[in-house]
Amino acid sequence: KLEACRDIVPGILHLEVGVTSEGLDSTHHVVLISDFENKAALDAYQVHPTHLALKSFVSAVREARECVDFEV
Repeated sequence: KLEACRDIVPGILHLEVGVTSEGLDSTHHVVLISDFENKAALDAYQVHPTHLALKSFVSAVREARECVDFEV
């Protein structure tokens, strides 16, 4: 479901999903790393219907969430 968001709006430069390998002790089980061309692309992604549906799903199945947004 996360990878389905890879090309939903112009300006997504990179979208990667990492899942903890079995047998490794980890604080988190899934990580999403995404890079956007600019803030406008991120803003478009945030309100896209595919992303909004995914947010609803993830909210229902997650125990915790942490997010770091930053500009380079």
